[in-house]
Amino acid sequence: GVRKNYNQENPYHNFRHAFDVCQASYVFLTKGKAMEFMTHMEIFCLMVGALGHDLAHPGLNNTFHICTGSQLAIRYNDRSVLENFHASRLYELARTDGSDI
Repeated sequence: GVRKNYNQENPYHNFRHAFDVCQASYVFLTKGKAMEFMTHMEIFCLMVGALGHDLAHPGLNNTFHICTGSQLAIRYNDRSVLENFHASRLYELARTDGSDI
């Protein structure tokens, strides 16, 4: 699942951070009443996105990847390298058997 795809050695972009973002999103939805303006599908997508927004984060930023010509920077043509990487990993995870998404 999602938790296994976060690097717990990463001091910030780990599953605890993902859970924190998910919990903050929930507060915005409920206390901020944002859910009154959203469909169930939009809420679902927000929560899944919150959990997976930094999936498999390698611990280095976009600038590092671009300046060093990393494989990720090459794969995503130096454009939103980590954002594309996280989205790709989330899609891969969602497509696996048993993901129930």
